[in-house]
Amino acid sequence: MPCAAPCDWIPCDERCDKILPCGHQCPGLCGEICPIQFCHTCGQKDEVRVDLLEMKSYAEIDVDETPVVLLNCGHLFTAETLDGLVGLTDVYETDKHGVITGLKDLSHELAVKIPQCPDCQSLIMQYATQRYNRVVNRAVMDEVLKRFIVYGQTELRNLDEKISALEKKLESTVNSFTKDVLSDEDEEDEDEHQPRRCILVESIKPWYEQVEKLIKEIRQLEKDFAQQRQPNKMLHDAIV
Repeated sequence: MPCAAPCDWIPCDERCDKILPCGHQCPGLCGEICPIQFCHTCGQKDEVRVDLLEMKSYAEIDVDETPVVLLNCGHLFTAETLDGLVGLTDVYETDKHGVITGLKDLSHELAVKIPQCPDCQSLIMQYATQRYNRVVNRAVMDEVLKRFIVYGQTELRNLDEKISALEKKLESTVNSFTKDVLSDEDEEDEDEHQPRRCILVESIKPWYEQVEKLIKEIRQLEKDFAQQRQPNKMLHDAIV
């Protein structure tokens, strides 16, 4: 596989066999963009700390055993270091030797946060680091889902409050009409009932107008939910 190409959608743990412009082998992983400026043999980054597990510098590691990954922010780390920090095993099945064997089901729990560079806290971007695409996509999808849930709960709570207010208003209107207008209806002629019915209709007309407005809001919210759910569904289907 060429560098930056996904190894059958499963991250590869082998060192890249590409040759850098300087003539030395790439120190990165198969499937990742070659860190040209970080040649392990002739580069100028020997003192950069790349192993956070054993606190080793770039010059102290064996890139055949622990290839490196260059993040979009420009910081370099061993794959072993980053794999643990970003939670690679949260999204991939591994064997007893830690080798990735397949995809994990991501439907049971949400990601804690979007993966970040351990040095500068910049978000890890998919375009620069293929290895962690599944981790990043999952985190982004879950973050959008969390916001969607909060948005939905807020809107539903607002609708519930409006419905309760309308119910109270209708009850108050009917009670007031019954008390002030219809209490003596039995003593009046049938001909006088019709005007009083018109008064009742007019008194609750604003209530019906508000109900119609609320129904429109509910229908619009339903559309908003559907529109916001579609990208989540597409991203979910793409990575699960």
